[in-house]
Amino acid sequence: LPQARQRFQRWFGVLPVAYRAGDWSVNSDTLEALRGAGIPVDSSCFFGWPACELKSPEGVSNRPRRYGDILELPPTIFKNRGPGRPYRLLSTDGQPYGEVADVMRRLTAVGSPLLVSVYHSFSFLGWNPRRTRYWIEHGEVRKFERFVEAIARDPRAEHLTVCALYERYRRDPAFLLERPDGVPESPVRFAVPRLMERAVSMARGWMSP
Repeated sequence: LPQARQRFQRWFGVLPVAYRAGDWSVNSDTLEALRGAGIPVDSSCFFGWPACELKSPEGVSNRPRRYGDILELPPTIFKNRGPGRPYRLLSTDGQPYGEVADVMRRLTAVGSPLLVSVYHSFSFLGWNPRRTRYWIEHGEVRKFERFVEAIARDPRAEHLTVCALYERYRRDPAFLLERPDGVPESPVRFAVPRLMERAVSMARGWMSP
């Protein structure tokens, strides 16, 4: 991590302030390594994910918290009543737009929560089984655009980078740590469109040479 931090600074001219573990595989050793590397923010605590070993006294939660001097910004999750793992990420990557919009409405109904969404470098790509051919998944791009547009239209929404969020937190910890919390449950009716989207994407890959 110290080497990666130095290389990041050399490439981009600034020091990184946040870290996210691959496959959400975070534990107390990860936090200790972040302290040693001078990285004050982690965003790896995906409750319900097998590789995530961090726990919270609050149980499953979307609220930011402190582990010692490390600020944890957990990715926003919701309860899944359909097949698969018990919690899913607030993201149009893997979920139909209607489900994401419904979850956002449920979250904002309890106040002004912090929403941390997750995307990957490959979130808008499709590929064949041998991974020798890739293409843009325009449907995924459109879902993401609708998601961003909905946030931009909401007069209550404030858009912050992690750096800006951390600076605000340093001035006023209560701004983050005392925000409303809630882990909404997605209605089971969204399970079918979610599975259909997944099946269509997989079929497109299988049919590609």
